[in-house]
Amino acid sequence: MSCLLRPFATIGDIEEVKRFLYKKDYPVGREWLQECSLSVSSMGDHLVIAHKRYMVILKSKWDSHEEVKMKYHPSVYLQVGDDNDDVVTAVLCLPLFAHGKSFHCGPDWTCIAVGFSSGYVRFYTEMGNLLAQEILHTDPVIHLKCQSYEMTRSSTAQEQTEEVYVMYKSVLCVLGGFGLFQTLRACRSQVARAKANCGDVVPAPPLIYKKWGFQDQAVITDCEMAGLATSNTFNHLMTTSLCQDFGAYYRSGAPQMSLVVAVGRKPFVGFHYAMEGGAPPPFKDMAMAVASKLKSAIGQAVPGWFSSTKKTNGSDKNKDKVVTEPVEPMLCRFGLCDALRFGDRVVMSPNKTLSAVSDGLGRVLLIDNQKGIALRMWKGYRNAQCGWLEVQEDAHKREQARTALFLVIYSPNMNCIDIWALQHGSRVASFSADDTKYGRLLYIGYGFLGLNNVLLKDGNRSQLPVVFIDPCGSLKEIVVPFHFALSAKDSKRTRDIHLLKEMKRFIKSGDHEEEEIVQEVQRTVSELQTVEVQIQTIETLASSRYTLPKALLTAVEVCKHKLTEKNRDIQSIDASSKTLLYMCERLEKLLRFYNFVQEEHQKPPKYSTVVPDHKSAQNLSNLLHAPEREVNNLLNLMNTIETVSGKSQSEARVAFRHDSRSAFVEFVSCFEIGNHISNESQMIDLKKNVSEDKIQSISELMYQGTLYSDTSLDDWKEYAHESGIQPLELMRLALHFWLHKRGGSSIEAEMLRFTALLKVICSLADVDIICAEYNELSSWWREVRRVLMDSANPFMALTGAIICRAVALSLEKDKEMKHLASSKNKNSSENDNCNDSDGCQDMSVTPDDETHSSVSEWENVSRDTCQWTLLIGQLEDLALLDTVLKQKPWPGGEEPPVVLATTGRPHMCHLPYKRLSISLSDILKNGKGSVSELVARWLSCAGLDPRRLIDLSDIEFDNMEQQEGEHDNSPSHRQRLVSVGITEGEKLDVEEGAEACLMNEHHTHTLDLLALLKHHFPYSLSSSVLLANLCWEYMFAWHQSPDKLEALEAGIACLQVVPSPQMKHGLCSLVWSTHLKHRFEAAANLLHKAGKVPKERLCVQEIGISDLQLPMFLDSCLQFLDTFMDATVASGEGRSLSVLRYEELWDCESGGPRPLAEMALAQPPVSAPLLHLHCQLAMALHMMASFSVKITRPLSALFDGVAQAAFFADLTSNPQLPGHNPGAKLKSSRSQFLLRVVRAAVQTVRGVDCPGAGLDARQANQWMSKCHLLADVWGIDGDVLRRQQVCELYANGFDHLAEEVVPAVSDSTSLASQLLVIVGQRVKHMLENSDNFREWVSRLSPSLYHWLKSLNEGVSPCFLWSSEDTTQLLALVLQYLPEGNNEYQLALHMLDAMSIMNEEDDNARS
Repeated sequence: MSCLLRPFATIGDIEEVKRFLYKKDYPVGREWLQECSLSVSSMGDHLVIAHKRYMVILKSKWDSHEEVKMKYHPSVYLQVGDDNDDVVTAVLCLPLFAHGKSFHCGPDWTCIAVGFSSGYVRFYTEMGNLLAQEILHTDPVIHLKCQSYEMTRSSTAQEQTEEVYVMYKSVLCVLGGFGLFQTLRACRSQVARAKANCGDVVPAPPLIYKKWGFQDQAVITDCEMAGLATSNTFNHLMTTSLCQDFGAYYRSGAPQMSLVVAVGRKPFVGFHYAMEGGAPPPFKDMAMAVASKLKSAIGQAVPGWFSSTKKTNGSDKNKDKVVTEPVEPMLCRFGLCDALRFGDRVVMSPNKTLSAVSDGLGRVLLIDNQKGIALRMWKGYRNAQCGWLEVQEDAHKREQARTALFLVIYSPNMNCIDIWALQHGSRVASFSADDTKYGRLLYIGYGFLGLNNVLLKDGNRSQLPVVFIDPCGSLKEIVVPFHFALSAKDSKRTRDIHLLKEMKRFIKSGDHEEEEIVQEVQRTVSELQTVEVQIQTIETLASSRYTLPKALLTAVEVCKHKLTEKNRDIQSIDASSKTLLYMCERLEKLLRFYNFVQEEHQKPPKYSTVVPDHKSAQNLSNLLHAPEREVNNLLNLMNTIETVSGKSQSEARVAFRHDSRSAFVEFVSCFEIGNHISNESQMIDLKKNVSEDKIQSISELMYQGTLYSDTSLDDWKEYAHESGIQPLELMRLALHFWLHKRGGSSIEAEMLRFTALLKVICSLADVDIICAEYNELSSWWREVRRVLMDSANPFMALTGAIICRAVALSLEKDKEMKHLASSKNKNSSENDNCNDSDGCQDMSVTPDDETHSSVSEWENVSRDTCQWTLLIGQLEDLALLDTVLKQKPWPGGEEPPVVLATTGRPHMCHLPYKRLSISLSDILKNGKGSVSELVARWLSCAGLDPRRLIDLSDIEFDNMEQQEGEHDNSPSHRQRLVSVGITEGEKLDVEEGAEACLMNEHHTHTLDLLALLKHHFPYSLSSSVLLANLCWEYMFAWHQSPDKLEALEAGIACLQVVPSPQMKHGLCSLVWSTHLKHRFEAAANLLHKAGKVPKERLCVQEIGISDLQLPMFLDSCLQFLDTFMDATVASGEGRSLSVLRYEELWDCESGGPRPLAEMALAQPPVSAPLLHLHCQLAMALHMMASFSVKITRPLSALFDGVAQAAFFADLTSNPQLPGHNPGAKLKSSRSQFLLRVVRAAVQTVRGVDCPGAGLDARQANQWMSKCHLLADVWGIDGDVLRRQQVCELYANGFDHLAEEVVPAVSDSTSLASQLLVIVGQRVKHMLENSDNFREWVSRLSPSLYHWLKSLNEGVSPCFLWSSEDTTQLLALVLQYLPEGNNEYQLALHMLDAMSIMNEEDDNARS
């Protein structure tokens, strides 16, 4: 590959640009670029062209419709400078990097530095906005140069810092990058705010720079900064002794100095040294500089301070002399002296070690900056323009890439561009054209700026180091391969790698025709010289998605031809060449096979393969060597699957179309073609860990065309045999295609065609390898069965198993017939040699012959045949299971509106549906409970009432008749009870209209599918096992999201209806220890510490639920513990159901996780008293959280120390439990707690919206039942709670509800005393709100008045009572109070007062 002068961009509207720059001088000649100042950004995003006072800023844009993709379009036209004499002399583009952004996105913005003849340096944005300006020296600016940050290249080199250089005739100004770029960013922000009308532009602060002056050189035209110059101690001491006398002071170490290489005249090349941190300037100069800066700053901020108000004459209009920074002189230590030679330009290499100097005599010199000597000289380059190219080697196996340096010399007079290898290399390339005579060569030796010493991953280098611009507006870059810097011996591999890169770039471009790509590949491969790169090229072409099959075949043929032409004896070539040769042979075989199957794949399908051809079961049985019963089962299963699948919506999937190139690459990349080959005849294997998508793609390519066309299978067999692919790999791919192919309407014809195809594949292998002996298992068929068992499409796996068994039986029969034929031939030959003797006849019969001669009487069944029969039976059940599980139980929205008549819940929780993919190997690996788990997971998405899942026809209920025969319950009665989930002796709460609540269509369909599955899995899907797994699914879902209490409630609902008491007991133990115990304990401890319902943050942190969800969580815990208690009692009665049986699917399998049902039945019995203690705790905490009852340390207040120690202990243990006689203090605390709960429970009574419907007290009654239950357990008199309930009902105005509870009170006297206070409060309220207050008070007895006055207001705020109700209540009090009681007389006085008030009310109404 040679060097390139490649166009990469053009200038759009070039004539418009020239017209603006030259104004009246337009049109101009072809030499117009020589008069302009040019600068291209190192990132290639901006181009600046300036002429005199006019400047154009061009921005790059990508244009995919043009041959040269990038164009520079003018974005800003500017007129710069203060007056006509102030013209542009130099421009420079500074791409600034933005921290926090990727450098691949380009610079954040580009600053444009412009130097003027007045000495000013101005900085602009890419939009032409002036940012800052300052005059650094009074002479015209000659050059603007820049240095970007770069880390040290070696241990002896110095780190390059960011600096901007402004060169004058006798002065070099150095601007530090950090301060300059920070100032420019701040100025840019100020300009943006000013444009947004947010304020005025603040003047930029003065720039900080160093100013070095040249000495001992007459004329200076150009200079370059080489950075810090290091010197050893010997050279330093020698130089000091030569320059100074014996007694002079000297430093022991060499000082830090910066080297500046300047060219011009006398000397021709001067080496100037500037002392870092040089001598301080004189005080006078420093004071004048400070005063000048201060005056400039104040004058810009407040104009007029230093200007006189008087009118000035013409002589005073001259400007004051500009005061600038003082010059620090540099020392010219030595130089290259030549009186006749005049230096024109100097360009320094990127590593700062070499410089290229062009002179007026047509010479270009190569200078060593450190030694100060000329290394090389080139002649014949007048007015030369130079640049440097730094090329890196492609580091594939090297730890660090090597770097080569090239010098680019452009000679306008010779109309050529030459490239030279350094330091003593030859010319590697030369370009000559008509458009190069008046062009400009630009060298951009810097990268990003503003990095602040931040390292970039790929280095901070210019993307366009050397750019050539011709007068027509075309920009070209120079590309030089690395291998041109090497010798012939070392450059072979590097040259080949470069050729490979160019070929890859050519192919990836995508703009070429097929023939062009083939020709490029052929040319590149023909030029390759090393075997390693040829192997790499073949591998690259085989793995690139841009490669064409014809191109790869061409490359393979070229490599084979080169190898065979050089080496006639293949055995004598080296290992690398052998590997390449065998790789080419493999690829050639694969490509020919690919072309054949690709051609077959593109053919239209045959009519008979896509139209259903319904054959009879007997015909299929004969063709597939299968029993007729098995074929009938298959056809029935197909009809069932079609019926089930027809009611569901198919899942939409997105598939991307593959072009021919990607299909070819996928095909080749799946096979092992590059491994070391010791034997030429070794077969081709598939690669390991190939993705399923690739396997499916190549299997469809290889077999779809053959299966659905009328192609002769003999042709396919011939190409498959020549391809060298392992027959077992062909078998795997064929099965993969069959298992993943789309379902068709002619499955019978497909099965017969696929059977013939598998027979052809098996014929490619040795029959002895495929068919083992009758008492052994074939490794071939074992691998085939493994593939079928791993398939996630059980139905197609079933059909594949039937087909493979037919092929296996056919091969066994052929092998047996061949064996019989060979035995007969052997016997006949032996009989000819014998003399018909009896002994000889006896010896001709062997045991094997006897076995094979009895074929007509006995059928020989091999172990493989038995394995096939077992596999087919397993796949039959699994195919139906897979079909059902792929049906979405609830196809509607997120919340199915299901009303449960038995539980009263608005709907049952349903989990999100996720389509399950199952295989036989997964089922067997997950153990005997996998089917139950899968179906339960599917049912959890349906939202079914768990009571509907109890089926009395299940096998587990077979022994129930015998177990309950001793009881009087009739079977019909038992069936009615169990079918609705009713337990004998349980109190029924029947809701009105519950019988009319029917299931919807989707739930009915779900139950039908479940009944269909139970025919195949009667033991795994029995009611108890299924409900237990369903409960576990809900509990696991709640465990993952504790705030979703609906899942917890659904799990408890499933747990409550498990028919088997032993199963229910064991499942409760598992749920308690795994899911509920820890969160319930955390809730109890949190309530104990807080003494009330905590804030939301604490609840979420400790329990995982909010404070509003805490009562519902405790209610669920209470329901669970009640269910656990009932199951514990019922499990001790000794009745059990048969639930530990499994289907035949598991007869030959063992291992896997233990089923949930077995774990539940294996749980030990729990301690009923300990469980009852936890029930008490749950009920108390539920009351406390529901009514926000505040109790200090409730566990200590309501339970003694023994009970607290037993809390949350292992339920199977027997810790010490509290006695039945609690202490007086504990009893009092419990009584006060229950009384507060009763008071709060009465507040739950609500009015019914329907007029005349009365009050709804069901919730209050439920709470009262719980209070009485706790009171009975805690040994508290229930009559106290009833009196409190009656008083609270009367106090709240619920007189009618209170009258229902009054007869249940035993201590009527105490109740009457409490009710008398309520009557007094009502009377007091009536008096205070009456208009005749004084008159009525005057009629009251003094004792009654003082008693009423002492009462607190306690009547109901809703005033549901009336005067008649109060009178009736007072009568009740008189009825229960004894006549001798002190309160009896008070009640009589109150009765008289009520009579008077009622009479006056009646008179007022009349």
